[in-house]
Amino acid sequence: MAFSRPSLRKIDPPRGFDLSEQMIYIVSSFGCRLIFDECIVSSFYHKWRNGRIFRNVGVDSGQLILNDVKGREREWGGLDQFDSLRNPSPTSSITDPCLMENEEVLTYKDFVLRRTDLDVLGGPCYLNDQIIGFYFSYLTSLVKSEDILLVPPSVSFWLANCGDEESAKACAEDLKLSEKCLVLFAVNDNDDLGGGESGSHWSTMAYYRNMNAFVHHDSMEGVNNLNALKLFDAVKAFMGSAESSSTKLSKSRNKKKKDKGASSKSVGAPSAEPCFLEGPTPQQSNGYDCGLYVLAISRTISQWYSSKHNAKEDNWFSALNEQVTASLELKMRTEVLKLIKKLEANS
Repeated sequence: MAFSRPSLRKIDPPRGFDLSEQMIYIVSSFGCRLIFDECIVSSFYHKWRNGRIFRNVGVDSGQLILNDVKGREREWGGLDQFDSLRNPSPTSSITDPCLMENEEVLTYKDFVLRRTDLDVLGGPCYLNDQIIGFYFSYLTSLVKSEDILLVPPSVSFWLANCGDEESAKACAEDLKLSEKCLVLFAVNDNDDLGGGESGSHWSTMAYYRNMNAFVHHDSMEGVNNLNALKLFDAVKAFMGSAESSSTKLSKSRNKKKKDKGASSKSVGAPSAEPCFLEGPTPQQSNGYDCGLYVLAISRTISQWYSSKHNAKEDNWFSALNEQVTASLELKMRTEVLKLIKKLEANS
């Protein structure tokens, strides 16, 4: 079970402090048990491996962390492969550890990735909204279709929690939600507008106009159901008619569904308000890889739509079952890190 945790990004380390010491104080002051927040343990792991010393901290706190990461070294034996991807180059002019942690690594479209963002990819750790937003932006560049929209996580979070219908409507109009055939949202369980990084679980929600439905995919089944419904309630009125899609394919498929009548229970009527469905979803095997499943599920759905598969199948469920497997928990962090490194080299 994942627990909420304090935001590390918003706390400035005191002068003269090693960042890892500040993190220990955060853990201690919030009473977080490391067994529930492996992201923090992962950061300590890298610092311990690099010979960083914890000074001026309580013996119990420091020893607990060191014992924990030493005990996990064998379990995380593959983490060494991340060092060449996340550490600064030998020629870097930045020497202060705190500044190095905040160093910009890549600017990609509207997203700036810092070394702290790469840290979350370097170990068993929750993904943050910057990594997910970056990957959504990258997927958008791949699919190259005006019919598809991948909404940045920060925007989805705001839409779900702003509580102002007029502001939400203006945002929906700017996003042109009523003109899209496929819209992908990242759902987070945080509901505090003042603490955007305090959530503890991610899931994916897809609106598909041909189904006139929002389909929620949660890799920890049921955990984010209420949060997904909250976002659904916030945006459903702004999606427009299911018949407003300009594609002939959409009209043709809606007609086929009407004639068949076989899927009436799972698909909203074209002129009706969209419905909400819980879609079949591969389940994660741990408490921290939910963000990876959001990336993989979003990639699979967007690729399914932009390929020829959507002309043969009513939905992407079989594609998810085939392409999104537990193997992503071992491979996808490295995959995304390599992608960032490639884009950095080409920038």
